[in-house]
Amino acid sequence: MGGVSLNPEIDRDRIMRDYIFAPTFIENLRRAKRETDPSFHKMLSDFVLSNLKYHIDDAENKSPVRLKLERFLNRHKVKEIEGLIHALKLP
Repeated sequence: MGGVSLNPEIDRDRIMRDYIFAPTFIENLRRAKRETDPSFHKMLSDFVLSNLKYHIDDAENKSPVRLKLERFLNRHKVKEIEGLIHALKLP
């Protein structure tokens, strides 16, 4: 399962990837909310959270049920970043 590693260099790389891709994920989520079925938006939201918040490895190849289970199991590892939404400067 994913999570935070003990290797600071790996954590730094992941943080940089998340910082680069988070705005794209958020933009796609907002577009999906406007243009798609609510069930698809929910599935996409869960996928984005699995990647960005819960750091679940290989999330794109896991079922929604598996992702939900792994999010539950990893919930204690999540470290919220205060003010992240403002730091990303999302509209």
